[in-house]
Amino acid sequence: MDAQAASGSNTAISALDFLAITVVSMMWGATNPFLRKGAQHSDANSSVECRWKIMKPLMDLKNLVMNWRFFVPFALNQSASVLFVVLLAHMPLTVVVPCVNALTFVFTAVVGQLVGEEKIRPETLLGTALIVAGIALTLVS
Repeated sequence: MDAQAASGSNTAISALDFLAITVVSMMWGATNPFLRKGAQHSDANSSVECRWKIMKPLMDLKNLVMNWRFFVPFALNQSASVLFVVLLAHMPLTVVVPCVNALTFVFTAVVGQLVGEEKIRPETLLGTALIVAGIALTLVS
């Protein structure tokens, strides 16, 4: 990585870079509501009692891994984390982190509404518009 990229002074990104940022955000945002639902399902089914308290965390971990409603979104979410680290290695930190984190909130709100978690309120729409405007300012500055 050259000195200019390391300092973050050149924030120009290509369409492919923006697509990669969007994919990571989409994967994180889309899996968040499903992780919540999967964890709730796991909590409802984890009435296993352990003789030793020290084994309880291991049993909980086993239950989460065996629960496909939690494990599939978790695996996708962690795949996005790997891609995020790759993006950090190839793009300025000052672009990747704010853009990915901001867009993740947008995708979480949209997917949450689609799966019936919560209706998108006017405040959420305003916040989304401000997020998109902030990302645009970040990318053109």
